Amino acid sequence: MGVAMDMVQKHYVMEPAHIDEQWDRFILRSPLVSGFFLSSYLKALSGVFHTYYCVKGREKVAVVLLAVSLDETQVIGHGTLIHDGILMGHLPNLNRAQIHSEYFDILTFFSTWLVSKYNQIKLKLLPQLQDIRPFQWCNYHIAAPKYSIEVRYTSIVDITSFTDNSILTESPLYQNASVSRKQQIRYGYRDQITVCESNDVAQFVDFYKLTMLRQNIAMSEADLMFLSSLAMSLLGSRIGHLFVAKDKMGSAGSYALFLIAGLRAYYLFGANNSQMRSSSTGTAVLWQAFSMLAKKGVTEVDLEGVNSPQRGWFKLSFGGSIQPYFWCSYSNSNSN
Repeated sequence: MGVAMDMVQKHYVMEPAHIDEQWDRFILRSPLVSGFFLSSYLKALSGVFHTYYCVKGREKVAVVLLAVSLDETQVIGHGTLIHDGILMGHLPNLNRAQIHSEYFDILTFFSTWLVSKYNQIKLKLLPQLQDIRPFQWCNYHIAAPKYSIEVRYTSIVDITSFTDNSILTESPLYQNASVSRKQQIRYGYRDQITVCESNDVAQFVDFYKLTMLRQNIAMSEADLMFLSSLAMSLLGSRIGHLFVAKDKMGSAGSYALFLIAGLRAYYLFGANNSQMRSSSTGTAVLWQAFSMLAKKGVTEVDLEGVNSPQRGWFKLSFGGSIQPYFWCSYSNSNSN
């Protein structure tokens, strides 16, 4: 194992990377494409980030994104960066077995490189990275700290059937939704709830504040200003799309903010009008947004986490699949 590890280490090097157009092109060509790695998303965040290209020979095979502490000795993560760590590139000349092998070697190098550079590490890996044995096996044969692994879950909905002209309530996604969600979807159409794109960030933030208060979560003014700034930045860069659901009188009932990267969209935030909670706008804003996202070329929507009972039930009721992903943490107890 030690000899094999040394062989892997010799194949790869880390080179500092700029968050620029070249960085974005690499990400958008990758089968693992993630909106959280895109420059437009990262530039909307505050904090210190370390970014690298993982290079094999002369070929860039992965990018690395780390949110670090002010002294740059710890990888601490970022609350609004849902996924970070590493994203592999497009490997067109390899078959499936070779890709699995290459990913394994890259992760083996990455996991050991991290512990040689940082005292504390917190990563939130992409859902597409399912083979995390390199993290489990790091320092396997020596008396040294090991990675801790926490399994998390999200729900992915396939919206490819929303691109045709069939009745949406006959789509495979609708057929797989829960009985109560189907009912709410039907009520949305019955009550003439309409969904459209919006630029009203102020109302969205106001609704979000009230939504959090109903969950006994008080948001500070700084939190609200950050949410407003993030939403405006994403809309301005056109990777963010804000949808609003209105009743037949034109009153706004619910908002949903999505991030789009390649063929995938991410449901970032939802907010509801406390005066219209009995309506079906909370369901309609997602269901009808799926159709509009499909027309933009999106084929799947990541509902971003089903890791608490209430949110988990709501998101899974739309009929999507359950996808695990991993948080990896490491602490060097000998560091000062």
